[in-house]
Amino acid sequence: SWTWSTNVNPAGDSTGVYTYRLSPGGGSWQSISGTSYTPATDLDYGASYTVEVREHDVLDNKSEPGSAQIHIAPPSVTRVEAKAYPEQIHVTWDAVQHASVEGYVIVREKTSSMTPVWTPTSGSLPDVGAVDAQTTVRWVAGGTSYVDTWWNDEEPAQAAGTYLYSVYAYASNLALAA
Repeated sequence: SWTWSTNVNPAGDSTGVYTYRLSPGGGSWQSISGTSYTPATDLDYGASYTVEVREHDVLDNKSEPGSAQIHIAPPSVTRVEAKAYPEQIHVTWDAVQHASVEGYVIVREKTSSMTPVWTPTSGSLPDVGAVDAQTTVRWVAGGTSYVDTWWNDEEPAQAAGTYLYSVYAYASNLALAA
């Protein structure tokens, strides 16, 4: 939502009527009463928008437009949990509620800290598989869980260690967000 204040001049000829234009994609000026605007539909994550507003007086003269810009941050995945079971790890998370989310990227890192070392490239689906000796990327097209059974193929000594799981929402039109 965008809000603004009136620019009442000493003559008091403000009508409380404004016109606005949202770009990109807003097109022509639209009339609105009041000092706020909320788009009727969700804006795309990862995009930047500008709203321009003009005030009208009693003679329908329009002020010079004022403007404000907003960047819609990508959705964050919440409540990521990893539970260990014999020979597998179950990773779960809360779904991101937005139509543009196409799936999730799961990253497993062998690390001694709880800070992710690897982050996905903005706007592109990372290669699935091993990134390096310590990091593996998986893709989940839908749902909110993933079962990791990777260590069944490795020697127990290689599999031993501490692992950090990160889950990123993915849509082709946005940067990924943990």
